Amino acid sequence: MNFYAHKLFTLAILVCVSFPLFGQGSGSLRGTVLDSTTADVLPGATISIVGKTTGTITNTNGEFLIMNIPEGDYEFMVSFIGYQPKNFK
Repeated sequence: MNFYAHKLFTLAILVCVSFPLFGQGSGSLRGTVLDSTTADVLPGATISIVGKTTGTITNTNGEFLIMNIPEGDYEFMVSFIGYQPKNFK
């Protein structure tokens, strides 16, 4: 049985959210997706905004960037094969 298929999806996500101080009303979400147990990067993990069609996939270094996010409060979901999805705000 595959250990990772039964492992809970617990990630350490390093995130920087930036919204402009003046004006345009949009920002970006940038971060790195890591396995919280091993600290291995997770290339190909999916990051999406819950309830929206906006999202992206991490690069080979586990890094991602979602740009032009309208100002507001959002819930994000991270998913990766073999892990349970994880939501964060």
